[in-house]
Amino acid sequence: MPENQSASPLDGKFQADVVHEGATSTLVLAGEFDLSGIDTARAKLTEARDGDSSQVVIDLSRLTFIDSTGIAFLVAAVKEDDERLLGFIPCKAYAVQRVLSVTGVSKMVDAAASE
Repeated sequence: MPENQSASPLDGKFQADVVHEGATSTLVLAGEFDLSGIDTARAKLTEARDGDSSQVVIDLSRLTFIDSTGIAFLVAAVKEDDERLLGFIPCKAYAVQRVLSVTGVSKMVDAAASE
């Protein structure tokens, strides 16, 4: 790669981190969310939910790709949210937005974000 071009910090690799701020735990998903990242995502969501937080937010803003595994993860997260503690930060990447829209998941995410 030429010196004046830099790779993305993640080079497309999936990363999931939990950030605790006050009463909110945020699960930050970044990179390409596919089958290789599902175990990490599930573990981190459990970590976010197990804290003392009164709200859990899933931050999708740093995703660059999502496949059916990631879609299933988001659907399950919304369905498991009996206490209505879940919120979302939307994704900026057109490719991810398109998949969420075509699958109808964007409506679930929008509904959960507005509650």
